[in-house]
Amino acid sequence: MKLTPVIAALRARCPYFENRVAGAAQFKNLPEVGKLRLPAAYVVPGDDSPGENKSQTDYWQELKEGFSVVVILSNGRDERGQF
Repeated sequence: MKLTPVIAALRARCPYFENRVAGAAQFKNLPEVGKLRLPAAYVVPGDDSPGENKSQTDYWQELKEGFSVVVILSNGRDERGQF
């Protein structure tokens, strides 16, 4: 599944993240590479479920593609000392 259109849509439609939306490669390497400032979102591929093959001579089938969005928020206190 191509995650780039999903990432672009989240960046365009969710101003709360202030363009801090990344893909699966950035999410996997969080401890080694570093982290986006919070709040941030990471788009990771989900399960794909192929349907039955509709042809006897080649591949012709429906494919349902899935993805997940991992949202990371801070649980620290804000400027007023509140959670």
